[in-house]
Amino acid sequence: MFKEMLRYLFSFLLPTLIFLDLKYNLMGYWLGPLVAFCFIPLLEQVLPRSRANVDEEMGGRFVFDLFLFLNVPLVLGILVLGLIRWLNFEGHWASGLGILLSTGIVLGVNGINVAHELGHRSDTKSRIAAWILLWPSFYIHFFIEHNWGHHRYVSTERDPATARFNETVYAFWLRSMWGSWRSAWALEQEQLLRKSRRRISVYNRMLWFSLAYLLYAAGLLWYGGPWALVFGLSTGLTGILLLETVNYIEHYGLKRRLLASGHYETVKPWHSWNSDHRLGRAVLYDLTRHSDHHYKASKPYQLLQHRAEAPALPLGYPGSMVLSLIPPIWFKIMNPRIAHLADELALSSTQQTAS
Repeated sequence: MFKEMLRYLFSFLLPTLIFLDLKYNLMGYWLGPLVAFCFIPLLEQVLPRSRANVDEEMGGRFVFDLFLFLNVPLVLGILVLGLIRWLNFEGHWASGLGILLSTGIVLGVNGINVAHELGHRSDTKSRIAAWILLWPSFYIHFFIEHNWGHHRYVSTERDPATARFNETVYAFWLRSMWGSWRSAWALEQEQLLRKSRRRISVYNRMLWFSLAYLLYAAGLLWYGGPWALVFGLSTGLTGILLLETVNYIEHYGLKRRLLASGHYETVKPWHSWNSDHRLGRAVLYDLTRHSDHHYKASKPYQLLQHRAEAPALPLGYPGSMVLSLIPPIWFKIMNPRIAHLADELALSSTQQTAS
C-alpha cells in the first residue's frame, strides 16, 4: 500500500513545477508544457510499463482520497498566482503565452481530471469539490453530461465525446464541446421531467452552473479588467481542450454494435483505449486504465485494473495526445490498429458461435 501511495505523489510533480516556474520564472514560464508534453512522453518510452493489479481490498482509502482533495487548494492557488503574474507581465509575448498554457494545464490535469474522479462519487463533499475544480474552466456541465450521457452512450454516435473513425482532433474539439453542452441541457431536463419539476426552476443545475460562469467572468473583470477576462477564458479553454483531447484518444474509432432490439451492446473492455505507462498512470490518477473505469465508474482510481482484452495505445496518454495533433500520423498509426482489433473480435465471435 505504501508503494502505491508513493507512486501517486507523482501526480503533484507537474503542478509543483508549474507553481515554481510561475513564481520564479525558471524557464520563461514554459516548464509545465515542456514537462507535460516532451519530458513525460519521452520518459514513458524508456521506463517499463506496469500491468500489475492491486488487491481490491487494499486499505488507505483516506490517504488516496486526500490526494484528490488536495488538488482543490493547489489548483486555486496556481490559478491566482497565474492571474497575478499575467496582469503584471511586461515581457515577450512567448512568455505570456507560457503563463496561459501552464495555468491551463493545471486546470486540465489537476482540475478537470480530478473533478472527473470526484464527480463519480455520490457524497456531497466530493461533488462540491468536483464543481469547484471544473468552475475555472467553465465546464461544470461536464459533471452532468459525462455521468449520465457519456457513460451511457460511449462508443456510439449518440455520444459527442466519442471520436469517430478518421475524424481529426480539431473537428472533434468543436463537435464535442458543442455537443456536450447541448447534451447536458437535455439530460438535465430529462431528470427534471422524471421528478415532475419545471425545466426553468431552482432545481435546474444547468441554470446554476451558467450563473457560476457569469459570476466568475464578472469577478475577473472586476478584479483586473479585460485582460483578466482574457486570462480566464484562455486558461479555461486550455483546460477544456486538454480534456477533449483525452476524450479523443480514449475512444477513437471504437464502436458498439446496435442490436436487433434497438439497444446498443453492453460496454466492453475493447471500447476504450488504454495505457499502462507508469508516469501517465500516476499523473492522471490511472485514468489511462479506462476500460475498467467504464466497467465500474464508481471504482476508486487506485483500484482500477489492467484488462487484458482492452486495446492499448502505442504511446502513453501524454504522448498520444501530442500524436493526435498531427492527424496524418495519428491515422497512419491508429487506423490499422482499429482494423486489427475488428478482425480479432470477428474471429473471436466466429469461434464462440462454432463452439
